[in-house]
Parts: sequence; structure tokens; C-alpha cells
Amino acid sequence: MPKRSMVIHETLNYLFDNRPHVLAPHLTHWMSELPRFADFVETHRDKIRKKIKGIHRSDGFQDLGAELETAYLLLREERFTLAYEPYGQGTGRGPDFAVTFRTRLTFNVEVRRMRLAMRENDEGEQPLFDPQYEGRRMADIVGSKLSQMLPSMMNLLVIMADQQTICELDVGKVMNQLKQRAEQKEPQFFQRRSFRDPADFFKYYQRLSGVLLRSTGHHETGKCPILWLNNQTKHPLPAPICTILQR
Repeated sequence: MPKRSMVIHETLNYLFDNRPHVLAPHLTHWMSELPRFADFVETHRDKIRKKIKGIHRSDGFQDLGAELETAYLLLREERFTLAYEPYGQGTGRGPDFAVTFRTRLTFNVEVRRMRLAMRENDEGEQPLFDPQYEGRRMADIVGSKLSQMLPSMMNLLVIMADQQTICELDVGKVMNQLKQRAEQKEPQFFQRRSFRDPADFFKYYQRLSGVLLRSTGHHETGKCPILWLNNQTKHPLPAPICTILQR
């Protein structure tokens, strides 16, 4: 067995205790295809193993899979280097990754998986796509993640959706509707997200540099990926980074 394949095999055995696992085929493929990702997993194998041990339902493994797939996608760009959960826990959960571009520009990346909708129509069948319903779900994700955006830094939220049709959404419209709900001072809106008032919401909203919408499995078609840029942010993403993220 070649040395690289042997290291991958040993790492996977360590992560999964020599047992079959739902994440194993994905990690095997990504590590074999991209040596930089294999090095990333080897470097952080204790952290990843701890995460695996702490998951007690299959849905949680899919969440971790989306996080690791994001690392794989970012590491395809050789000018990116990745730090995994670099800020620790602190008083609130920090972003999943800090990405450095050409050793001089760093931006944070927080990942959230958008689960497959199980909503049914009147005939008891799952609809192909409901933009209004999916838009509300996406807006809820963004609202729940704003508090993790760190000050004085570029912050990107990556939403990894289970279904490719998610990229049919008008992301700009979704984000405008989210802002409008904050501006209208809906009490329930703030209570659900632990914001005190519109000023508190927009303090965090201005920290959000952009939202990257992708589908899991790296089978992007049509409009995916979609990068929405926040024109109200205090720390916009530079054009070269935007170009890379949309590949």
C-alpha cells in the first residue's frame, strides 16, 4: 500500500475505531483526491474524533459532514490556509474556520447545514420546491448565526443545503426580507434570536460580509454556488476571494 494511502487508512481507522461509518466513504474520497485535505484531517484528527464521539444521532453526522466538506472545498484553493475553530469557545461559539489568503488576508467562515425540508402538500406528497418556505428557513439560519460574527473582521456564512434546488432561491430577496422584519420591530423576531432591538440586530448584521449558498455532495449545477455580498458590512470581502468562492 502506498504511503499516502496507508496514512489515510490509519487516520480513518483512528477516527471510526476500525468500524464502518456513514462519513467514511466521503472522507476517503476527499482525502484521496486532495492531499491538502488529508493533511488537514490528520492534523485535526483528535478534534474530529471527539466531535464524532459526541454525536448521538445520524443527522448530526450529516452536519459534521457539511463542515468537513466545506474544509475540503476551501482547501482546493492553494492560496488558502485553514485554521480549525481557531478562537476556542470563549463567551460564545466562534466561527468554524479562519481562512488566510496569501498569508496576509484572513476571513472567518461559519458553516451551517440546511436540512432537507420534509414539508408535505395537501396530497401528502413532498413538493418539488417552495421558494417562500425555503426562504424563511434560510432567513432563520442567517438570523441564528449573526451572533457568531466577530467584530473588526471579515465574516462569511456558508450554508450547505441537502438539496440542489436551494440555489433557485433569490438570496438577495431573502436577506432584504430578514432586514425588513428587524426594522419592523417584531417582538417575536428578536426574542427568538436573542437580539434586544433593531440596533442590536444591525450591529451584528454589519459584521456579516456575505453568505455562500452551496449544495452538499459537491455536485453543483445551475446557479450553485451563490455568493451574496452584504453592501452594509464594515468589512467586505475582496474581489479575488469572491471569485475563488464562486468556483
